[in-house]
Amino acid sequence: MLLIDLHTHINLLPNPLPWLLEYICKQDLSIENYVELSKKHNKKIILSPVIYNVPGIHWGLTGVEHQIRKLTHQTQLLNGKVKILKSKEDLDSEFMVGLVLQLESCRWIRESNTKNTLEQLHELGIRGVIPIHFIDNWLGSSCNYPYVPTNSSQDRGLSHNQAHVFFQECKNLKLWIDLSHMSTNAIDATLKFNHHSICMTHTSIKDIQDTKRAISKDHIKQLVKLNGFIGLSPTDRFVSSTSQFIKMIQYFHEIGVNGHYGFGSDYGAPIKTDKGLENYEKLITTISQSNLNKSQRDQFFYQGALSFLKESL
Repeated sequence: MLLIDLHTHINLLPNPLPWLLEYICKQDLSIENYVELSKKHNKKIILSPVIYNVPGIHWGLTGVEHQIRKLTHQTQLLNGKVKILKSKEDLDSEFMVGLVLQLESCRWIRESNTKNTLEQLHELGIRGVIPIHFIDNWLGSSCNYPYVPTNSSQDRGLSHNQAHVFFQECKNLKLWIDLSHMSTNAIDATLKFNHHSICMTHTSIKDIQDTKRAISKDHIKQLVKLNGFIGLSPTDRFVSSTSQFIKMIQYFHEIGVNGHYGFGSDYGAPIKTDKGLENYEKLITTISQSNLNKSQRDQFFYQGALSFLKESL
């Protein structure tokens, strides 16, 4: 295994939006690029691409179905090199690039139809969900970005009754819960539920750079106790430099945590990164040439995420 990235974006939105994203982000969004990377290193890559709902473009289950049809068509053109992974058995199967699908934001799911909708999402291949995205929804509070005007100004945490039903259905279907974008109080409340599997796929370390999206030491240790996963993102909303990003990887060892962490790039979203981290090739080179030891590098590149996937799928 070369690399596992548990949060990335692939060109699944209707044109011309992906072309604009490529221009803004200067990042390749096509699956073919990942196949070439796998071929170059002669190792497998696993990505967890986001199925993303955009109001006015495609919304709800119809939007999910559209993106998965597009993704399935792209994989079929690559003659078995790319495979959507849905089970533990799939992890050991033949592929160059494996895809584990996740849903970013559940705000369009109707409370009255939670069970049926989640069942349909699972049938379509979704294996993880991010319950709350940039704005508060019926499940609870977002981390309250100041540049999202529809956010509330208060952290009300979770809507407990609605969340109880939602989390229980996710557990029944073996869908992982991703804490990314949740408010502090919502994270605290979510960690008290009994989940199938839990993670925070794209975050940073609050002790290194305190941002709204950063994870605290306490939450890291709680996730580790729950056999969860923490994915580090190199984007400018989290860290300001390559050296800071490497410090985040070292931080786990400093607090006595030797596993359960890895990579969640958020590549393909409208973001910027430091020049040493702006794409997979640069990231691999930078981390490989850093002062991290082999155990830390392997944990970051794939071991932490692979352990999580083996437990979650």
